[in-house]
Amino acid sequence: PVPRHDGTMVDMQNGSLLMFGGDTYRSVVNDLWRMDVRDQEEYRPVQEECVRWVLLSRNGSSILSPSPRRSHSAFVINGNLFIFGGISNTLNSTIWRHNYFGAQIVWIIAQVNVSFILADMWQ
Repeated sequence: PVPRHDGTMVDMQNGSLLMFGGDTYRSVVNDLWRMDVRDQEEYRPVQEECVRWVLLSRNGSSILSPSPRRSHSAFVINGNLFIFGGISNTLNSTIWRHNYFGAQIVWIIAQVNVSFILADMWQ
């Protein structure tokens, strides 16, 4: 991937990291990359030549995908990547969930119980 800032990277707890979005100084992107960090021999320190990047999705590769963004949040729950908020042309307030279905990558807008969040804010 090209150098960037204000993107996110999360540990998938399976020997890989996922990196999403950010600002490349030329544009704000919504590409998703996986970095495999597990070496052939477990527990051996990872050498630079053992690191492999795989492009999972790129700008505009899906009609239903998060818009390009930077300064967003990312987290993993039960093997699912969630992306929240961020800035592109405007502030974003949606939560996106990324999942694999076979070889296909699918982004889904996560449903959020707003009444629960609002109630929690007032406590």
